[in-house]
Amino acid sequence: PPRSTLFPYTTLFRSLKQEDEYLPWEAFLNNLQYIYSMLLRTRSFGTFKRYNRELISAQYDKVGIQESKDDALLRKYHRINIVQTACSVGHPPCVENAKQLFGTWVNKSSPDTDNPIPMNLRRAIYCNGIRYGGEREWDFLWARYLAANVASEKSLILQSLACSRETWILNR
Repeated sequence: PPRSTLFPYTTLFRSLKQEDEYLPWEAFLNNLQYIYSMLLRTRSFGTFKRYNRELISAQYDKVGIQESKDDALLRKYHRINIVQTACSVGHPPCVENAKQLFGTWVNKSSPDTDNPIPMNLRRAIYCNGIRYGGEREWDFLWARYLAANVASEKSLILQSLACSRETWILNR
């Protein structure tokens, strides 16, 4: 049977608004990819994206982008998921914070040794720094890729470079 008949998604959406814990959100976000792919090329996609932006905004306002040493492990995981999702649906505070953090890094005198972006949030921040940036940001991250000597960092940077909305940059 289709997934939509296995669980009433509207019930999940309503109950998720009151939820602040990692596991329910993790389950939701994992299944959200399926719904996203089903609606991506339909006229309902805009409504779906706006609804998700509204749903995620309250969580983003609670967890924010700043990490704390006192955060429990599941809180850190929850923040990673929420920041990635909030930025991907264009939640303005997330996008602005990501651009600001990425811009701070770009302006560092020694960006290869002084990266102010929290390790756990680099995937979201790098991607959105590129998505909402231009040629300067792309060239900056490309230089970090060439200078990186850790395979996981190189892979993360390469994936983030692909977040550009400028196809001509990707074709260089």
